[in-house]
Amino acid sequence: MKWPGIVTTAAAVVLLLASIAVTAPVAAATTAESNTTRDLDGSWQSDGYGTTFVARGDTLRTYETTGISCLPGVTYNNESATRYDDEAGDAMTIKLIKNNSADLTPDGSAGHWTLHKRRQLPQRCQAAFDAAIRILGRSK
Repeated sequence: MKWPGIVTTAAAVVLLLASIAVTAPVAAATTAESNTTRDLDGSWQSDGYGTTFVARGDTLRTYETTGISCLPGVTYNNESATRYDDEAGDAMTIKLIKNNSADLTPDGSAGHWTLHKRRQLPQRCQAAFDAAIRILGRSK
């Protein structure tokens, strides 16, 4: 009479595999989301546009750049790990493609922007960035 033991063992294995199948995607999604938040910090340059994005913590700041200038743009606040919105209600989602590339999709847009991580903010933008951080720091 060894059948009950085999059936019990088989049932336990099936339950174990089912619980792994249910919980693994949730754990993977949570890990991916937390990695996205951390990995977005830094300076990003858009392809084909003169826009630089700087992500620091819960804030995303845009800068309109040319070869000789840098104008501060819009400040977005982090809604979730990959979603940012501004005071006017405009929102966007940014998702990592690879370690040094991301995909930005504005809400309501069929298109998207490809962003590439920069080693640092362009020098002509640093003074504008420092001033924005001082102002944001005072407003909190």
